[in-house]
Amino acid sequence: MIAVALAAAGTLLVSVTADEVLVPQAVVEIRRAGQDPVVTRGSTGPDGRASALELPAGIYDVEIHTKTFPFALVENAVVRAGDSFPLAIALDTLSNRYVPGEKYPAIDGIVLDAHERPVAGAVVAGWIQTIHFGEPTTPARIHTATGGTFRLGGVPDQVTVEVRRGSEGDRRLVCRRDGCETRTILRLRPDFPPPTPKEPKVFEWTARPSYLTEPGSHLHVTIPGLPGDAEIVFALLPVSRRTAIPVRALAKVFAGRTCLDCYPSRGLPWQRFRVHGGEIDLAGVPDDPVDLRAETKMGNAEARIAPDRNARNVMLAVAGRATIRGLARYAQNGRIAPGRVCLSDPLTGDELRCVSFEDGRFDLTGLPAGPRRLTVTSFDTRPWVRDVEAREGEILDLGDIQLPSK
Repeated sequence: MIAVALAAAGTLLVSVTADEVLVPQAVVEIRRAGQDPVVTRGSTGPDGRASALELPAGIYDVEIHTKTFPFALVENAVVRAGDSFPLAIALDTLSNRYVPGEKYPAIDGIVLDAHERPVAGAVVAGWIQTIHFGEPTTPARIHTATGGTFRLGGVPDQVTVEVRRGSEGDRRLVCRRDGCETRTILRLRPDFPPPTPKEPKVFEWTARPSYLTEPGSHLHVTIPGLPGDAEIVFALLPVSRRTAIPVRALAKVFAGRTCLDCYPSRGLPWQRFRVHGGEIDLAGVPDDPVDLRAETKMGNAEARIAPDRNARNVMLAVAGRATIRGLARYAQNGRIAPGRVCLSDPLTGDELRCVSFEDGRFDLTGLPAGPRRLTVTSFDTRPWVRDVEAREGEILDLGDIQLPSK
């Protein structure tokens, strides 16, 4: 059972990579979900792995600090009693996947107190001033390292960075369309002004208690067909509470019409938990209709469960025995095209799985049956998009796929 009150210990095994290369000497900080105090701290060795962290069963935020890459935050990692959770964290290398060889800028800074001393553990929030759909983009929030430093990924846009520690704070515009500052200094001050009506109230955002700490019913979820070491992002959203859940989240950054680092969940405020293994027990689920969602590398699944004050048992199928394959070519000259293929839900637009390929060939295996939207892209071509039907136990061979030039 996943509940914050459980005292039995579990183990968190953290590994850190960047572009699939192991990252040594990265600092690992563990906090209770939505809280600022550090529960424990460690660092990665030459193999990119931190020593096993034994923790009371509960829900944790895991933060990674390095001197080279932007700080990383993984929220709501569920540690279960007696379980070992191998949590692999890939750092942002700032590569622009739309322009090969180009990198986004980094926002480097330090937080100082009134005596010009570095401040560790202050909360730093970065957000984009560009307004989308009437609201500023969601802040990305991390804590300063032991030396008071912080590092965020930037974009060539109006980026503001703010800091909070208790009642003190500071705010600064650090990126403009012509680039970002090389060094940002934020000085904590007690007379910090409140945000304007058009700015997000980042300092009022506090992580509400998880549903799992409230009274409610028991829910047992099984996700068959996954490997034993699978990592799942399990999400739930009470139907009657479709309002924003103020947990810390990665910033939503828009470049043109493309949303980077956005969860493909139709903008709904799902509460997400990272879970190890294909079986999940939840305590304290609200006694009203709840939408469930499982997000895995093999695909996603979603279901709505009816209210029940007793036990509820649900099976979510994210894997099957269907296969979709094809061979991508440039329509202009017929040559083999390297690129990327993505499967999405044709009704919701949710991205289910993406695979890169070098020799033009792709095989998407282990798919559950049902309608899918297939999108194939390559450099300097227009996307090739088709709606297809995956059938259990069958292979759908699309043959040669001609990618049109831009």
